Amino acid sequence: MSTQIAVRLPDDLVAWIDQQVAEGGGSRAAVTTTALRRYQRQVGAARDAEIYRETGDIQISKACMRDASTPISTDAGHSSRPGRQDATGRRPHARACS
Repeated sequence: MSTQIAVRLPDDLVAWIDQQVAEGGGSRAAVTTTALRRYQRQVGAARDAEIYRETGDIQISKACMRDASTPISTDAGHSSRPGRQDATGRRPHARACS
């Protein structure tokens, strides 16, 4: 399910979105959704990495920080990283990070 919303964006962001669309990034909605999902993952992974850092689990903390900083392609919201992904576009280990 999806909900349509209307937002006002600065001209420079609209120009960037249109550039991504022109480069094969899909529609404006697809580019915007991918960018928001990327931000959502980064915020969640950074939050989880902080929790793991506080608890001392350095291996999970490193994985979360990597997930928080790894770019995602604009190709329908899928990660540009290789490997198996679940239905949310995440690799299975990433569940601990968001």
